[in-house]
Amino acid sequence: MTLKSHVDTRCRVFIGFSMAVLVMMLSRPEIASAQHDADMWIGQKEGRVAWHPVGLQPESVYHPLGPVDTFIQGWSDNDPGFDHVVTTVDGVTPLPPVVQVALEIVEVDPAFVVIDNSFQLLTEPGDRTVLGGSNLHEHITWFVDEEDPLFDETKCVWETTFNFVDLTGNLDDSGAFTLLFANVPVRGGVFPPADIPANGDFDTDGTVDLTDFQAFAHCYAGPDVRPMPDDPAITDCEVECHNAFDFDDDLDVDLLDFADLQVQFGGSE
Repeated sequence: MTLKSHVDTRCRVFIGFSMAVLVMMLSRPEIASAQHDADMWIGQKEGRVAWHPVGLQPESVYHPLGPVDTFIQGWSDNDPGFDHVVTTVDGVTPLPPVVQVALEIVEVDPAFVVIDNSFQLLTEPGDRTVLGGSNLHEHITWFVDEEDPLFDETKCVWETTFNFVDLTGNLDDSGAFTLLFANVPVRGGVFPPADIPANGDFDTDGTVDLTDFQAFAHCYAGPDVRPMPDDPAITDCEVECHNAFDFDDDLDVDLLDFADLQVQFGGSE
């Protein structure tokens, strides 16, 4: 992308998002002030900014983004958010009083935009937004820009790698972590509601049969490896593999899931 087209894209998103933000906010549920598991809980450990094991763990879930079709087109949401640690667990303690934690981009997929509450657009490595001090609780907006010249219509998961930085220098950086965002329905997600268990019925015809076993073979990647399907005739979207075959919700499709699939063979919903 040329510098001019990059600037044009940023200006278009800024103007469009500024006009659409009230519509988007009115369509979202109000954010509760209490801590919840969907947020990353930020504290300190061994002199570094750290995230608490009770809150969201990076790369543990696909975050579904809902469709936006107002003054801008794409997919967006303001979860997950960021909250401060209250209770010490596994050595992660509350932040000290004098800190100023920022979220910094390390790597970002094309067409993915982070929009903070000042309408600042974060699109490149090194871009930062301030989350707050020891009592921080911030929800920013995650946005896949369908109109970006580099938008890839074959993708269904966007990865962005971040780092927590203490701008006061009292704590060392957290180190890199990655969040996964999906612009397709995610089982257990909210756009649209899909809170149903994996059932092995990949083609959703009501029966788990040899066609679904073929799809499983395409989705299979083994333990601790995200599915990487690449046959458009079946799917090239790892989330679809997860939705149908990740019976134990560990973000992989392996032999444990195959054992569950065999139990479903011949069954129907």
